[in-house]
Amino acid sequence: MYAIAASIILLLLPKHIYVFANENEQTCDPSVDQKCSNTKLTHIRLGLEWFINPDHLPLVVAIKEGIFEDFGLNVELIEPKDHWEAEKEILDGRLDVAVTEPLHLAVDAMNSKPVL
Repeated sequence: MYAIAASIILLLLPKHIYVFANENEQTCDPSVDQKCSNTKLTHIRLGLEWFINPDHLPLVVAIKEGIFEDFGLNVELIEPKDHWEAEKEILDGRLDVAVTEPLHLAVDAMNSKPVL
């Protein structure tokens, strides 16, 4: 069920997401490993492209319903105080992942920025 919910969350996100994986982080899947509930949660700082709005509903629901925690994640939504360059915030260590407008994807890729 959680895999379906996570898939729906990702499908509903209408934005482009920057993701930089930390190779040292361990994954936790409660459908495979019942010990996941005892696992320390990995804190994820997820930067938003703007203030929390209906676009972010899947993320808010996943936090409120504990879906991220079920997969070993403690997700913190971070709103920008002003416009920011998401990839710079990630590379500088202030964010782990970020959601941004899709129109930036082509420009960022063209400028050889690390987008996924």
